Amino acid sequence: MKPSVRAASAADLEAVLAIERGWDTTPGWTRAHFDSELSNPRSRFVVAQVSGAVQGYAVFWTVPPEAQILDLAVSRASARKGIGRFLLGEVLALAKRAGLKKATLEVRSDNAPALSLYRAAGFAVVGVRPKFYNGVSDAVLMDRDLA
Repeated sequence: MKPSVRAASAADLEAVLAIERGWDTTPGWTRAHFDSELSNPRSRFVVAQVSGAVQGYAVFWTVPPEAQILDLAVSRASARKGIGRFLLGEVLALAKRAGLKKATLEVRSDNAPALSLYRAAGFAVVGVRPKFYNGVSDAVLMDRDLA
C-alpha cells in the first residue's frame, strides 16, 4: 500500500517516539522536543503512514528562504522500503510550495543510509563539523536548491 503524509498531532507522539528511539543515529529527541515542534509556528511536523499506521516522520523549520530539516526517520520495519524517500520528497514539495528556495540539513557522517538518501535526492555536502556528535562522529552539512 502507498504511504501518505499528513500533519502530525499529539496523538502520533507515541509512535514517533518509538521510531526515534529505534535508531542510534537520530537526534534522540524527547516528548518535550516533539511537543514543542507541534506548537512552534516555524515548524512543520509531518508523519508518513501506511494503512493508518505511522511509519515515519519529519520535522523541518521554515526559515525563509530556507527549509531546515531537523529530524527525519522511518520505523525499522519500514527501512529500505521507499518510505524515507517518499517522506523526504513530500517534505521538499511542502517547502517548495511554501515558497522556500533551499533545503538544508545535517547528518551524522556514520549514517550511510541517510547520506545515500540525501545524495539521491540532490543534496550536496557543503561543510563538515568535525566530531560534532559525542566527540566522535562528524556532522555533514548538506543542502539543495528547491527551484
